[in-house]
Amino acid sequence: MTEVEYLESVQRSKNEAHEETMWGKPARDIVTGIGNNNGVDPVRAIWELVQNARDVTSNGRRAKIVFTRRENELVFRHDGIPFTHKTIEALILQTSSKVSSNNVQVGQYGTGFLTTHLFGLKFNLTAPLLTSDEFKRYYKIENFEIDRSATDKDVMKDKLKKQWNKTQDWGKVYAETTDEPYPFTEFRYQHEGDRARLNTAAAFAKAPAMAPYVLMLNNNVESIELVDEIKQESVKFMMAVKEAEYVESLTDGKIYKNKVVRTITNQATNESSDKTFFIYWIASNEQTGDEPKREKVSVILPITEDADGSRRVIRFDKDVPQIFIYLPLLGTEDWGFNFILHSSLFTCDKDSRDSLRLVGNGQNNDDQAESNRQIIELANKLIWQYIIAKHSTLADAKYLLRDSFHTHQSDEELAKYYIELQKAWRKKFETLCIVDGNPSGKNKVSAIKVLDETLSRACEEDASLLDAVYGLINKSKGWTVSRKEDMLYWSNTINRWYRDDTNTYALTIDNLVAAIPALEITIDDVSWLLRLCKYIVNIKRDDLLDTYTLIPNDNFKLQKKTPLVKPIQIDKVVRDLLDVMVPETVETFVHPSFADVCTFTTFGYDKVKSAISTYITEHNSNQNGQRSAIKNQKYQDMLITTKKFDSKPYSDKQYTDNVVKRILGLYKALLKDDAVGIENQLYPLFLEYYSINQNEDIASIDNNLYDFDVRQLFTALIYDSLFRFTVGESKASHATWVKTMVEILYKYQDQRSYLDNYQVYPDQMGVYKYASWLKKKPIDVPDRALEIYDTIIDPNVSVKSELVAKDYQDYFVGTSVLEAITYCNKIEDELEKKGYNITNYTHRQLVIEIIKHLTTNDEDTPKWSTLFKDIDAHKGQLTFSVITSQAKKDSIFSIIQVEDEKKLQQIAELAKDPDFDRILKLGREAIEREERELNDFQFKKELGNFVEDVLQNELNDILGDVELKISEPVSNEQGGQDLKVQLNGNTLYYIEVKSRWSTERSVLMSTLQHRTSYEQQNHYALCVAEMTMFTENAKKHEYPSFEEIKNHLTFVDNIGVLNERLKDATLDMDNQVHVAGGYQVLISQDVIRANGKTFTEFISALKKIVKAELGKDNHSLISMGTE
Repeated sequence: MTEVEYLESVQRSKNEAHEETMWGKPARDIVTGIGNNNGVDPVRAIWELVQNARDVTSNGRRAKIVFTRRENELVFRHDGIPFTHKTIEALILQTSSKVSSNNVQVGQYGTGFLTTHLFGLKFNLTAPLLTSDEFKRYYKIENFEIDRSATDKDVMKDKLKKQWNKTQDWGKVYAETTDEPYPFTEFRYQHEGDRARLNTAAAFAKAPAMAPYVLMLNNNVESIELVDEIKQESVKFMMAVKEAEYVESLTDGKIYKNKVVRTITNQATNESSDKTFFIYWIASNEQTGDEPKREKVSVILPITEDADGSRRVIRFDKDVPQIFIYLPLLGTEDWGFNFILHSSLFTCDKDSRDSLRLVGNGQNNDDQAESNRQIIELANKLIWQYIIAKHSTLADAKYLLRDSFHTHQSDEELAKYYIELQKAWRKKFETLCIVDGNPSGKNKVSAIKVLDETLSRACEEDASLLDAVYGLINKSKGWTVSRKEDMLYWSNTINRWYRDDTNTYALTIDNLVAAIPALEITIDDVSWLLRLCKYIVNIKRDDLLDTYTLIPNDNFKLQKKTPLVKPIQIDKVVRDLLDVMVPETVETFVHPSFADVCTFTTFGYDKVKSAISTYITEHNSNQNGQRSAIKNQKYQDMLITTKKFDSKPYSDKQYTDNVVKRILGLYKALLKDDAVGIENQLYPLFLEYYSINQNEDIASIDNNLYDFDVRQLFTALIYDSLFRFTVGESKASHATWVKTMVEILYKYQDQRSYLDNYQVYPDQMGVYKYASWLKKKPIDVPDRALEIYDTIIDPNVSVKSELVAKDYQDYFVGTSVLEAITYCNKIEDELEKKGYNITNYTHRQLVIEIIKHLTTNDEDTPKWSTLFKDIDAHKGQLTFSVITSQAKKDSIFSIIQVEDEKKLQQIAELAKDPDFDRILKLGREAIEREERELNDFQFKKELGNFVEDVLQNELNDILGDVELKISEPVSNEQGGQDLKVQLNGNTLYYIEVKSRWSTERSVLMSTLQHRTSYEQQNHYALCVAEMTMFTENAKKHEYPSFEEIKNHLTFVDNIGVLNERLKDATLDMDNQVHVAGGYQVLISQDVIRANGKTFTEFISALKKIVKAELGKDNHSLISMGTE
C-alpha cells in the first residue's frame, strides 16, 4: 500500500460516508416511512398539509388554505412564505425544518409529511423560491415533480440526487428571477391508482368535522376550504373574527367564544348556505414557561349557541379527536369524555401522533409523561369548575357527563392511570342533579337506574324494545329513571363508567321481568309485554318464562310458559262454556298475541270437546251420587212429619247459574231450527225452568269441528233441573213445567229411566214423590170407593197419598199397582164385626152409598161388586138395619110384593134419581095432557061426523055421484086446521075447532091457522066450544054427549075477514118490518059473541056454500084445489 493509495482510500471512505448520510439515509427513511402508511387515517394527511401551511405563514398574516379534489389529483394550495434553498432541500430529503421564528411550529416536512403520499406517490410543486437571503429575488418553481414511487433504497437515492441536482440551477439566471414572489404554493398529488382516490374521498369526508376546531386553535390560519369538483361542492370554514370574545372567568381560567362560519356552495348552481359554529373554550390562567407565552391548556367545551342566544350542550362528532396539539391527534376520538383538550406542551407517545405519553419508560421520558398528566389534571379542574357553575343552566347538560376512558391497556401503569381518572370523574358526575326525570323533574345521577349494556344495545337496535321497557317501568313505578328519550344515553354513559366495576345502576332483563308478576295486566299492556317476551326468546333466555309468570292468558292473567297452551279458534258460545266449566284450563290459554312467541302445545277441538264432556260427566256422577241420600232423607221426612228436608248440603251439587246459561248457549248453537226431536222439545222447557230469557242472538256453530253430542247437554240439564226440582221447596210454581217434562221424557223409551230418580210425580193429594213411592190406580177402581175408604178407615192418611195423580197415570214409570180390594176388605171387616147391623154406625150413610153403587146396575156396578163382595152379599141385611121408621118398612114391603123383577129394578133406579119428585110430577101431567088431547080429538072427530051426516042427509038429493066427506082431524099436524069439508077429495071448507074450559082463557089461533083463514076467508070458520060450565070435566077434557054440547058451539065464519087486518104485519117480506113466524092470534070472547053463529045457523050457511059449489058445471075440479 502506498501513501497515495491510502489517502485515496481515506477519501473514498469519507465520500461514501457523506454519500450515505446525504442520500442513503433519507432514501431509506422515505421508503420505510411510506411503507408504514398502511393503516394511517387519510385525514391525517390533510392536517399534515395544514400544518405545513400554518408553519410558513408570513408575519402578521393568516393562511388561506384550499384543498381541491379532482378525478386524478388532489391540489393543496396556500399563500405562505416562499421556499428557501434550505426548505426545498428539506422537502426533497424529507427532513424537518423550522422556518418562522414567531410561530410555535409543529414541524415541517418531517416523517409525518410522508403520510401526504396517501394521496399519491408523486406530486408536482409550484411555488415561489427565495433565491438569496441578501438580495430579495424570487424564482418560480413550476411543476417540479417529486417522485416517491420507488420501493428500493438505491433507486430512491438516485431519484433524490436528480431532484436535488435540478434545484441547484434555480436562481442562477437573473432574468428568471423577480422582485415579487409567486403568491401561492401548490402541491398536486397525482392519483395513479384507486387507493389514492379513495384516500382522498375519505379525507374529504372526515376533515369538515375537525376544521372548526383547527381554525380556533390556529390563529394564524384564516380559512380552510375543501373543493370537491367531483361532487361539485365546496365547503369553506373561516374564522369570523381574528380575536376570541371573552365570556366570563372561572377560578382557574377564562371562557372565550369563537365563531367559525361554514359556507357550503353548490358549484353547479352557485348556490350557497352558511352556518355559524359557536366554539366556547376555556383558557387556563396558567401559562407556558417558554416564549411566546400562551395558556398551558385549552379546553374546547361541547357548547353551542341557539338562535335565541341560549346555550346547549352537544356531543362532539365521533370523528373529532379529543386531544389536539394545534392539530388533531387522530386516534383520540374516543379518548374519555366530551371535551377537547389542547396544549402546545403535550408530547405524543410515538411518531404516529395518535396518543399522548402518559407513562414514562423509567429512563429518558418520565418528565414528558408527568407533564402531560399535570396538563390533563389542570384541564380536569377547569372542566369541573365549568360544570359546577353551568350544568343547571344549560340545555342537554347530560352530555357534559361522558366518562369512558380506555381502562383496558396492555401497559398496566397506563391502565391504572385511566382507571383512576375514570373513577374520579364518575364520583364527581354522580353528585349532579342533572337527570331529566320520568315523566318530569330532575334527579341526581346517583338516584337513577339504567339498562345494562346488553339491554341498552338491544334498545338501540330496536326502538320498540325501549318502548316496551318503559311500558313496564311506567306500569310498575318501581324504579327512578330518566325520561325515555334519554335512557339510552344514560345507560351507555353509566355502563361505561362501571365497565370495570360492579354496576348497581344497571337493570338487567332479569331485574325487569322479576317485577312483572306483581302487575295487573290489561289490554293496554299487551304491546310492551309481548315485545319483552319476544326479546327474552330472541336472547335465548327462555328460562325466565318459566321462572316468572310473564305470559298472559287470554284473560290477561300472567302465567308461566310451561302450562300454557295455544287454543284453536273457538266459537264464543263454546268459549263461554269453557270459562265457567274449566276455568283452570282456560287459564292456560295463551293470549292470542303471544301465541307465536314460542312453541305451545295446541289445544285443539278434540280437547275442547273432552274438557266439556269430562266436566259434565264428572258433575253428573257427583250429582247422581247424592240421589240415594236425598231419597232416603226425604223418605224419613215423610215418615216423621216433624222433620224437614234440608237442601243446603246439596246446593253445591247443582250447576251454577252461569254454567247453566252457558250450556244452554251451546245447546242453542247446536239445535237445528227445523228439527222436532227431543232436544228441540226440551230446550224451551229448560229456558222456562231456569228463568232464562235467551235474547242473545246465538249463531249456529260448525259442529263438524267439535263433534259435540247435544244429547250430553240436554241430559246434563235433565239431571240438573230435576235434581233442583227434587231438592227445592217451591214445587207448585213449577207444576206445569214438571208435568210437561214428564210427558216429553216418557215419550222416549230411552229417557224414561230419568223419571225413576227424581221426585217428579204428584200423588192425588198434590204432594210430589218418587215413582217408587206411588201406585197406579187400576182403571176398574172407582175413585169414590177410595174416598169412602179414607173416611171410614183413616181420615188422617188418605189412600190418595199412595196414588199417582190422575193426569200423570199415562206417563207413570212406576210398576206398583194399587190392590184396592185389600183396602175394601178393611171396610167389610168393620161391618162383619158389627154383625152387618149399621143402625147406629157413624158411617152408615157411606155403607148405604156402597150398597147403592152395588144396586145401580150401571157400568160401574161390576167394579163395585168386585171390590165389595161381602157387602153385596149382605146388602139387604145392612139396608134393613138402617130403617127405623115403620112407614118406611111398610113401603119397602109394598115394593117387595111386586113380583116383576124388571119393574122392581126400574122402581129402584127411579128412586135413586135425584129428580124423582119432578119426574113423578111431570109424568102425571103428561098422562093428563095425553088424556085431554085424546078427548079433544074424539070430540072433533064426533063433531065432524055429525056435520058430515047433517050435510049428507040434507043434500042427498043433489049430491048425486059427488062424495061429500069431513076429514078426520090430524093429531100431529102442528097449527093445522081440525076439519076439512071435501067434495070428491077436494077441500071446500075449513073448520078450526077450539074448546074453552076456563073463563080465564081466550081462543088462540096458530100462525098457519091465521094465514089460512085470511087466504080462504070465504071458506073458513072458527068453531068455539064453550065448556066452562062443565068444570068437573075440565081437568081431563071429558066431553058430554054431542046433544048437550051442540048449543054451546059458536061459529065465526068471517074470521078470515077479521084476521086480514093483520096480514101485512105477518107476511115474510124482508124489505119491511114484520112479525116472525110462530106467533099466535088471540080471538077474544067479545069478538066471538059479536060475530058468532049457532050450530044451526052455521050448517045452513055451509049448505049454501056446498050447493053453490055443486051447482057449478065442473064438479070434478073444485076451485079450492086438491089436498
